[in-house]
Amino acid sequence: MKNTNASFAKYGSLAMLMVAQIGTCGDNSTMNLITNALIGSFQATMNQIQLANIIYSLVTGALMMFGGMLGLAIGWKKNYIIGSVILVVGEISLALAPNMVFLCWVSRVLCGLGAALLVPSILGLCVVLYEGKDRALAFGSMGAATGLSSILIPPLAGYVISGAGWRWAFAGLAAYFAVEALLAQVILPEDKKSDSGIRLDYRGAILAAVGLLGLIYGITQISVWGMIRPIYAPFVVFGMSPALLVVLAGGVFLVWLYFFERNVEKRYQSCLLPSSYTSTSQVRDGLLLTSYLYICFGTVGFLVVTWAQLVAGYTPTASGLLTIAMAVPMILFSMGIPKLCYNISPHSICKSGIVITGLGCLCLWIGVNIKGINDWFIVGLFLLGAGQGFVASQSSMIIAQAVNARDAAQSGGIQASTRNVGQALGVAVIGMVLLFSLSGAFKYNIEQLPITPALKREAQRVKMYQLQSDHDFEALLVKHAIPAQDTPRIMSAYREARLTAMRRAIGALFVVVVLHLFGLGAVPRAPFSQQR
Repeated sequence: MKNTNASFAKYGSLAMLMVAQIGTCGDNSTMNLITNALIGSFQATMNQIQLANIIYSLVTGALMMFGGMLGLAIGWKKNYIIGSVILVVGEISLALAPNMVFLCWVSRVLCGLGAALLVPSILGLCVVLYEGKDRALAFGSMGAATGLSSILIPPLAGYVISGAGWRWAFAGLAAYFAVEALLAQVILPEDKKSDSGIRLDYRGAILAAVGLLGLIYGITQISVWGMIRPIYAPFVVFGMSPALLVVLAGGVFLVWLYFFERNVEKRYQSCLLPSSYTSTSQVRDGLLLTSYLYICFGTVGFLVVTWAQLVAGYTPTASGLLTIAMAVPMILFSMGIPKLCYNISPHSICKSGIVITGLGCLCLWIGVNIKGINDWFIVGLFLLGAGQGFVASQSSMIIAQAVNARDAAQSGGIQASTRNVGQALGVAVIGMVLLFSLSGAFKYNIEQLPITPALKREAQRVKMYQLQSDHDFEALLVKHAIPAQDTPRIMSAYREARLTAMRRAIGALFVVVVLHLFGLGAVPRAPFSQQR
C-alpha cells in the first residue's frame, strides 16, 4: 500500500505538472491560430498580431524571476494555484475582448502575469519533489508536455475556432485552467516553504521588469517605428525613430540590475538573480540552451501558422494539425532520451540536437513556395521537433546540477524568464526580418515591372507592406483603383516578394540556431550518471 501511495504521489504530481505546462503552452498556440479571425473581427494589422503574440512572453519574461522568488517565499503549491486562478481571469477577458488594444494590454498582460507565477512553480516543484534520474525524467517530461500541447491544443482550438468562433476557444482555456487548479489542490503534495526567511526583492523585480520590457518592446517596434529613419513612430528623437533608444534604455536597466543584485546578495544572502547564475559558465550555457528552445518553438509556431493560413489557405484546424509534425518527435525525444541515454553526455546530446534543428530549418526553406508548402516542409517540422526534443531533455538538468539546492529550486523562475524572453525576442527579430524583407523585395519587384512611373512612385511611397493573403492584397489594389491590366503583374510581384521574405526569415532562424553551437563550451561532457 505504501508503494502504491508513493507511486501515485510521484506520477500523479508529475501528470499534474504536465497538465499545467500543456495549458501555458496551449495559450500561445491558440493565439497563433487566430490570425485570420483577428483580422476579420478587429481589422488587425500583422504588427498588432505580432504584438499580441509577443506580449504574453514579454510579461512572463519580465516577471518570472520574481515569480520564482515568490514561490520560495510562500511555497510552490500556493504560487501554482494563484497563477492558475489569474490565468482563468485572463482567458475570460480574452474571450470577451472588445478590441485589439484591450486584447493586447489587458488580456495578454493578465495571462502573462498568471504564467509568471505558474511556470516557475512547475519547474520549482520538479526540483523539490524529484531527485537524480527522477528529476531528469521530470524535466524531460516538461519538454514533452510542450510538444504534447502542440499536438492536442492546436487541432482542438482550431476546430472550436472554425465551428464556434475564436472567443469560445479562450473560454475553453479558462475552463481548462479552472479544472487544473482544482485538481492541483487535491493531487499536489503540500510543500514546505523553501526558505521561510527569504526577503522578496521588489526593487530588483522592478528593475528586471523595466529592463526586459524596454529591451523586448523596443525590438518589436522596430518594424513599426523604424530602426533609424522613422516609419510610423509616435514621436521622433533628433529626427530618429525612438525604437533603438527604448532598446538602449532597457539594456541600461539590465546592467543596473546586475550590479544592484550583487549588493543585495551580499547584504541579505538571497536575491532575485543569484550570482551563481551569472558567474557559473555551466549555468549560463544551460540558460542559453533554454532560450534557444523557445526561440525555435515560438518563431516556428508564428511563421508556420501565419504562412499556412495566409498563403496556403489552411483553416485553423488544418494549421493546428500541421504543427503535429513538430510536436510528436519533440515529445518522443524529450521523454525518451533521459530514460534511454542517461549514460550519454549532455554536450553530445545538445550538439546533435542543434545540428538536427539546423537541418530542419534548411528543409523548411526548401519546403515553402509561392502557393504554400510542399512535402519538404513537413520533413523540416519533424527535424525541428526532434532537435528541440534533444535539447529539452538536457537544458534544465544542466542548470540544476550546477547550483546549490536553494538556487536550483529558484531556477524555475530564471529558466522560465529566459525561455519567454527568448521566445519574445525570436518572434520580434524574425518577424522584423519578415516584414522588412517583404517591403524591400516588393518595392524592388515593382521597379522591374512594365507599369506606369506613377504606379511605381505610389508603391514606393508606402512605408511598410504587411504580410497578407492573395484575397486581402487584391482587395487592397481594388481599393486604390489600380488598373485591371496591371493587377496580375503586381499580384505576381507581391507573391514573389512574400516568398523571398519567408525564406529570409527562415534563413535568419537558421543563423540563430547555428550560432548556438558556439555556446556549448561549459555543457558537461560527462553523463549525468557519472556526476554527483
